[in-house]
Amino acid sequence: MKKIIAILMCLTMLFSLTACVEGAKGTDGKDGKDGEAGLSAYEIALKSGFQGSESEWLASLVGDTGAQGVGIQSVALTATEGLKKTYTITLTDGRTVDYVVTDGQDGKGIVSVARTERKDNLDTYTITFTDGSETKFTITNGINSDGTGINGQDGNGIASIVKTKTEGLVDTYTITFTEGNKTTFTVTNGKDGKDGEDGEDGSSIASISKTASSGNTDTYTVTLTDGTKTTFTVTNGKDGNDGEDGKDGKDGKDGNGIASIAKTAANGNIDTYTVTMTNGTKATFTVANGQNGKDGQNGKDGRTPEFRVNSEWLQWKYTDETSWKNLYETDGIPAPSGLVSVTYVPNGGTLSGSPTTVYVTAGTSIELPTPTYSGYSFDGWYLNTSDKYPLTSPYRVHESIKIYAKWEAGASVTGTKIYNLNDLAKVANNLGGTYVLMNDIDCEGLALPTIGANSTSPFTGLFDGQGFTISNYVASGGEYVGLFGYNSGTIRNLNVADFKLEQTNTVSFSTLWVGGIAAYNNGVIETCGVTNGNINIVVNANRYGGLLVGENNGTIRNCFAQGIVNINQLSGNMNYAYAAGIAAVNNKTIENTYANVQITSYSYNQAVTTHYYYGYAAMITAYNKGSVTNSLAFGSANGNGTAGDIAAINDKGTIENCYKDETITLTGRSAATFATPMSKTSLSSANFYSISLKWDKTVWSYQNVNLNNNRYPTLIQ
Repeated sequence: MKKIIAILMCLTMLFSLTACVEGAKGTDGKDGKDGEAGLSAYEIALKSGFQGSESEWLASLVGDTGAQGVGIQSVALTATEGLKKTYTITLTDGRTVDYVVTDGQDGKGIVSVARTERKDNLDTYTITFTDGSETKFTITNGINSDGTGINGQDGNGIASIVKTKTEGLVDTYTITFTEGNKTTFTVTNGKDGKDGEDGEDGSSIASISKTASSGNTDTYTVTLTDGTKTTFTVTNGKDGNDGEDGKDGKDGKDGNGIASIAKTAANGNIDTYTVTMTNGTKATFTVANGQNGKDGQNGKDGRTPEFRVNSEWLQWKYTDETSWKNLYETDGIPAPSGLVSVTYVPNGGTLSGSPTTVYVTAGTSIELPTPTYSGYSFDGWYLNTSDKYPLTSPYRVHESIKIYAKWEAGASVTGTKIYNLNDLAKVANNLGGTYVLMNDIDCEGLALPTIGANSTSPFTGLFDGQGFTISNYVASGGEYVGLFGYNSGTIRNLNVADFKLEQTNTVSFSTLWVGGIAAYNNGVIETCGVTNGNINIVVNANRYGGLLVGENNGTIRNCFAQGIVNINQLSGNMNYAYAAGIAAVNNKTIENTYANVQITSYSYNQAVTTHYYYGYAAMITAYNKGSVTNSLAFGSANGNGTAGDIAAINDKGTIENCYKDETITLTGRSAATFATPMSKTSLSSANFYSISLKWDKTVWSYQNVNLNNNRYPTLIQ
């Protein structure tokens, strides 16, 4: 092999040297004849001295076998520490190499989520994980997906029943419900019977003796052990006279005497004695003995009740019974056999001509009575006092139940009942309807559809809040920002609280109205209140911001506002800014109101010819063209235009009989004062509200006002 490599190297060098020698360029010669065919590599090898066949020569070209390569013989887990695992690799040459791997923990994935139980409107779902473990959660059904009905809230179930008191024979049991409220009932237990008193000792015979004899009649006296005596007589025979001589006379028969006296029978306390005469005849007499009184039997153990919850029912039985009965919340007495009971709880009302409890066959439909209650309107029968949805009449009774009357104060309001966010949002779809708020609603920071979005689609209906509160809503955008946008109807008895209405961007419209209850009022707003309201407006438009109303062109009466308004003009834009507690701009009527507010209003005050644009701030209204009467101002007003107490600008309007806390702060380019200043102590007097302000005591509660302790008047809604 080495020889072949040397030959090849020599040939290479020969060709290289030949290429390097080059003479002067001569003329092209003629083509030479084709040369003879060259030798093959094998032939060259032969000429170079190789001896052997061509296959042997080819075999000689193969190099020597290399050293044995090193491979992996095995990989084994040799150590574990927490999530770290050490693996040892053993090579085929015997060497070992270690490496460490940190494992991730097994993920706990979800295999399935399935509804495993449904009870009334409560669904139980079971989550099964990849490791085989399970967890459960429950969901209270709401509105059906097809919109065909609303399930009621969870019922108030029984959490526990415990005997909490024993007094004499009376045990008191306390039922704790799942909502946390409690009720009690009592059970009177039986007691052990007293032992019977011993009967008086019976009278037996002490002696029997003959105490008299007359002729052939003997009298015997029986003396009893109690000293009483009884007698009986016996007729005796006597000897016959001797016969005359001649014939022997027959002997007279022997007299008939007593052979024995023995007690031969007893029946109750009557003993019968038998007298056996010497001639074999017998006679009987009886004696009434007093028996020993038997021991009185022990009285039966008092019957103690047991209780249990079976499904949704409270059941009971006595400890000596085997069958359980439903407790119908009346007096613990089950309905007659085969019947179920309906017990009406009128809650202060009266059931005229109808019993409190009726018994019917299960499955029967009954007409529910209508109770009456002076000063209240009936809102229906409910399964418990916290239910939101009434029972309908006729009502089919499947099991024994107790139902409760629900009342609304004042005259009855017929309309759509509002219970939740979904109900409230639907008001925007029917702006001319009548609505009744049935409970407080927390909007949880959601932006609701504006009810009456603008002047072409205003709210024209009636919304009665019944004194309940809508809270925690935010602005939804547009020219009219508020719970109600443009109101041409009536809003009453409504409270709003803890809201934030904020606009801080460039808008395409020239004027923005913002109000906690209504952005623009062209109707009536009465007995309404705002608590902890917050309005923050920074836009390039004329801004009318009021905690209650942005602009009023209708009537506002018997209302209050508490909170903050901040309006700040974008630099370079020439627009007005009006900010106030009750209404930023008032064109019509404001009466019997108060505001406890902090108002700030700034507008970019660039001069255009001789006109300036400023921010105007006041407690009641920043710009008044209407009338403000019997109103009261607290807090502060701050603007780069005019700051006022009742109003900042009064443009030919009327302001009468208005008062203010003498410590209020007005900061601005100028100050406008229209109210009579008074101390907090004077403003806390009930006479001040009834005589000076002329507020109706059936609408306002002011008996416990103490402004020094931050107690302000409240509405009676």
